[in-house]
Amino acid sequence: MEEHTNNELSRPQVPPVFLLKTPSSPRDLYEEYFLKNTFALPSRQRSNSPTDSKETNNFEYIKYDPIFVPVFSHSFHAQNLEIMKSYFRPTADDGDSIGEKGAPLRNAFSGQGKKYGGLIFTSQRAVEALGHILEHGDIPAEITTSTSKDLILYTVGPATTRTLTPLRDKFLPFATIYGDEAGTGENLAHLILNHYNKLYPATAEEGEDSSQKPGLLFLVGEQRRDIIPRTLMSKTLDENQRINVDELVVYETTQMEGFETQFQDVVHAFVDSHILADGLRRCSQDIESSRQQQQGHQFIQEEMSNSNDWPHDKGSSDHEIWL
Repeated sequence: MEEHTNNELSRPQVPPVFLLKTPSSPRDLYEEYFLKNTFALPSRQRSNSPTDSKETNNFEYIKYDPIFVPVFSHSFHAQNLEIMKSYFRPTADDGDSIGEKGAPLRNAFSGQGKKYGGLIFTSQRAVEALGHILEHGDIPAEITTSTSKDLILYTVGPATTRTLTPLRDKFLPFATIYGDEAGTGENLAHLILNHYNKLYPATAEEGEDSSQKPGLLFLVGEQRRDIIPRTLMSKTLDENQRINVDELVVYETTQMEGFETQFQDVVHAFVDSHILADGLRRCSQDIESSRQQQQGHQFIQEEMSNSNDWPHDKGSSDHEIWL
């Protein structure tokens, strides 16, 4: 039991990395990154490292403990999520009844005269909003699967793409994800202009009214830049190159109440635990050092007391020696 306690005290803590954000759902890529990877630091810059670190070529490979400290609070826009859900519902046209066997599916994203040919995502929160609809919106799988056949999902970067991909695979298996190499909204807008107009060459090349081209639905928060819709609908473009963009606010962001206090508490908790652990570790090391010194003294005493050549004090017994 004592040995276990000493081992626990001698184990340096894994240093934290504070993520000033709300955890993304269903998975947070920043958290996964720090949990899965190790990081190289010059060993001379650290006196302590986790027990699972290893030194190679004067480097230590350490792990970090990700700790979330939300700065903002995010909530879904319930009314607009209902609007979004309605876009997936089938609509009847030309005498067809909804759900009629053999009738082609028509909704906002599918069928002749569809309203939208794709969706635009520039935040993981927007992806979460779509996921909420697909998970809890009671939309039949045959509808989402059929809808995905001609659906384009434009994303601004790899993080958004990695969050979107599992949803695409589960609910929209035929949809195409495009644009993850863009990096910025402006770059994504130009990628969309080039890519989307090639998908509709009749309207783009033959000069038909751009209103015949399906638009794009941009899922956004209430705070966003307008670079994408402004670029895609710019009057400097030829009319047949313009792409109509509708923005739908699907989540809202507010400042997290008590953030400063929470952040201070988290930092202080780490500092206090680090100081306590360091103090206990040093105390344990001092005790162990003292114990080893005592054992050394005892060994010397035994060796010297057994030696006939060792000068004993005349006033002492045969078992007492001077050190």
